[in-house]
Amino acid sequence: MHTDARRRAALALLLIVGCSGDPTPPTPDLRSGGCGPKSCSGCCMAELCLDGNTEAFCGLSGGACINCAASGQACVTGTCQGGVSCGTATCGTCCEGSQCVSSIDDTACGAGGVKCADCSAQGKTCDQNFGACVSSSTCGPSSCGTGCCKADTCTKGDQDAACGTGGGACADCTVGGKTCGATKSCEATPSCGPTTCSTGCCAAGVCETGDTSSQCGTSGAACKACSSPAACTNGACTVPSTSNWKVTAVSATFNTSKQWDGSGDLPDPYFGVDWGGCTSWNLNKCGPWQKDTTSPVWNADMGTVPASTLKGSWCAIIMDGDSLFACFVPYQTMASCQVTVTDADLLAGSKTITNCPCPDDNVNYLTSLKLQFTYVP
Repeated sequence: MHTDARRRAALALLLIVGCSGDPTPPTPDLRSGGCGPKSCSGCCMAELCLDGNTEAFCGLSGGACINCAASGQACVTGTCQGGVSCGTATCGTCCEGSQCVSSIDDTACGAGGVKCADCSAQGKTCDQNFGACVSSSTCGPSSCGTGCCKADTCTKGDQDAACGTGGGACADCTVGGKTCGATKSCEATPSCGPTTCSTGCCAAGVCETGDTSSQCGTSGAACKACSSPAACTNGACTVPSTSNWKVTAVSATFNTSKQWDGSGDLPDPYFGVDWGGCTSWNLNKCGPWQKDTTSPVWNADMGTVPASTLKGSWCAIIMDGDSLFACFVPYQTMASCQVTVTDADLLAGSKTITNCPCPDDNVNYLTSLKLQFTYVP
């Protein structure tokens, strides 16, 4: 066979192998004088000197080119090395590492078990018929169906500055202060709330850590400032147990369904506290009584006690004096109940109680009992 005929045959074979899926066909050296160790540093395909650094045409020092992909190997510095489960013998599409992809697309393109190529990174598309990256003169739905077109380049369409799908023009979401969402469309940045700020609190739409006295909170709730003497603990304003608080019995209201005095007169209510609970009946302090009323207003100072006492369990008692006022439980108690004050109650400065039954019949005649708390530095 003449030299020109052999060259044409070698070129034809090269094109056939190249179209089988190698995304980067080698460039032949068509120098005259034949191919061999003296004239070729790569590998020889007939009389053509090739680079010898691709899986389909691998070799060096003028030796014959070897198709490493046929044996599931890679071309490393001109020699076939390694062995992977994905290759020409086992994969009809292309290989991502040792995995044969089920279908090719612009980000994983190839055929015949070669390494997958990312056509989109090259501004190209994957030809589904030949498994090769091809240039597209016009970006549009037919050539960029899963991404968007930036100028005349098909991009994945999942970036904030280039967002879109279906081959349409990419949108720059950042212009409107938005982000590219999972559907490849511009979406408003989520506002601060439970889903975006689960461990902190929200201030002016911004998620704060929620662990300072000036901005305290958690679970995406609005940040609060902790007033003295409270500190922020685990996202809540907590009152120190050693802080002291003045307690004031402000007022109470009873319904008129019960006749307290046999004579038909209204009761003479006064208020007392037992800091030890409702079992001892040893009242620590009592306020003044008011004659003939079901809506007494006392504003009575019940003393100053530490927060630990108030946040414990103590007893609030309202009694009918009947002109026999004394700071102990008389024969007629109008209401008696266990009270526990929370950090929120102390910081709010008050607590209103609506359920405090009469121990004689266990019926609640109380409409409201208002207590006031004042921090004493």
